Amino acid sequence: MRRIVQQLLIESVLLALIGGAAGLLFAGWGSRLLLGFFVNADRILTVSTSPDGPCPRVHARRIRPSTGVLFGLAPAWQSATPAIRADPAE
Repeated sequence: MRRIVQQLLIESVLLALIGGAAGLLFAGWGSRLLLGFFVNADRILTVSTSPDGPCPRVHARRIRPSTGVLFGLAPAWQSATPAIRADPAE
């Protein structure tokens, strides 16, 4: 039972970390793409999409593992408990 819970928790944390990293990469790419639509040859656009300091990255590093544990704990716990049937012939 312990190994099943451990395996499912590791899997969910890894998926959360990979998904968070992909989200940060996609956000950086998407913001540059979005600003590319507003470029005009007649005027200069002075908007920056870079985050103000390391706060979003630090927040993402703290939230991703806890989200993986939180959302991985329920399925891990549910799969580790034995299924009790009322009628063993089913």
